[in-house]
Amino acid sequence: MNKLLSALSGNKAVGTALLIENDHEDYKRHRPWLAAVYVDPCHRRKGVARQLVKFAEKTARDRGEKQLFLYTLTPEIYRAMNWKIIETFGDNQFLMNIELS
Repeated sequence: MNKLLSALSGNKAVGTALLIENDHEDYKRHRPWLAAVYVDPCHRRKGVARQLVKFAEKTARDRGEKQLFLYTLTPEIYRAMNWKIIETFGDNQFLMNIELS
């Protein structure tokens, strides 16, 4: 299921995200994952990350997935988009998921 998602401004990529099968060795039973969400600093706080995450959710849902996982150091960003913390691990890292209905 590896898929690169990009947010464009004109012809320039200003943000990216990945949909992948697995993103953490200790959590192989969870799949698929949203990973590597990045937005160029000049385009932050403009809703680009939110659009990337929502598009990733839609893409996974359209493929028949029932949920999506990620891990992050900044859970508040994803909690604002209805993701839930399901576990805390390591050095202040959070495993999160969202149910895709």
